[in-house]
Amino acid sequence: MRPPQAAPGPDQVEFAHLLRGLSALAVLLFHYGILFWQRPARVAELTGMPVLPAGMALWPGHAAFLQAFSLNLGAIAVGALFLISGFVLPFSFRKQVDGGGFMIGRAFRILPTYWAGFAVTLLVLWAVAAWQGHAFPHRLKDVLLHLLPGLRDMLGGANIDGIVWTLDIEMKFYLLALLIIGPLQRGSRGLLLLPAGLLLLATGWQMSGHAVPGTLLYLVFACIGIVFHQAYQRNWPWWECVLWIGLGFALWFLLAARWLHFPPNLLLSYAIAAGLFGGLYLLRAHIRLQRPTRWLADVSYPLYCVHAVLGYSGLRLMLEWQVSPLVALPLMAGLALGLAALIHHHVELPSHHWGKRVIQRWRERTA
Repeated sequence: MRPPQAAPGPDQVEFAHLLRGLSALAVLLFHYGILFWQRPARVAELTGMPVLPAGMALWPGHAAFLQAFSLNLGAIAVGALFLISGFVLPFSFRKQVDGGGFMIGRAFRILPTYWAGFAVTLLVLWAVAAWQGHAFPHRLKDVLLHLLPGLRDMLGGANIDGIVWTLDIEMKFYLLALLIIGPLQRGSRGLLLLPAGLLLLATGWQMSGHAVPGTLLYLVFACIGIVFHQAYQRNWPWWECVLWIGLGFALWFLLAARWLHFPPNLLLSYAIAAGLFGGLYLLRAHIRLQRPTRWLADVSYPLYCVHAVLGYSGLRLMLEWQVSPLVALPLMAGLALGLAALIHHHVELPSHHWGKRVIQRWRERTA
């Protein structure tokens, strides 16, 4: 095995940044252009607004298009985001970073931006409730549990914003990464203990007669991204990386079909996510971010955090005011992108800076 090489910062891995920005935009388009129209009861549950009347559509023939378009654009985007998370994770475990420094850095990167997006969601829900003459629809306990992604689902908190479930998984992924901090820093094959352990846990869960939590298999999906990182760093022979990546995907899809009972269209959507990530990885030497795609990558995380309930409520309100859906959708997309840019500049970037300062103080105290 070759010794680990000095790693460039994750900002130099432009294919992953490109895919991250496009995936966040795809989630927005999925929510505004597909889910809003296909699942009006779920939208009403999230927003507290009346169910969209039957027959409403984005354009004539939109309903037929959605029926024919069986792929799940949201699953494609989320699958790609989990792979990106696994791919960039080892960059955070440089040899001078211990577990405490890593978790401090992750907390400052994830939580303040999410809290800002969630604050917008709460403001929208409060405004909708006030406009309709209703009380605020959520308990204080459920609101407070959203400040703790990763624990919220374990403690039985409601899903208020519709997107926190992915952050629940992401935070668990970071905690599990602490168990393999040594192999992550060395690029050793001990990394394979994490997905193997998760699969054993899932197997034991299933054999005990319980349904396998989807979280376990999503964590395995993210682990495949770690193997891509080893290929990128040339820590392992290329053929071995291909072997483990292929085996990981094959096993994941088998278990997703058997244990989570994913329908064929959902399995195909995650397969497309895997192929898209793998294809861009192979083309990484030819990918360079341009100004629009770099900006989209920069605002991708705050966009993901802020867009859902904001967009659903705005679309529903404008349809009630007889605004054309083809006007309402780009207006709400533009608003979500604008708020994401504000959160990026005024919350995300400063919190990254504060996190670095706290990590430096942590190092000084633990040196």
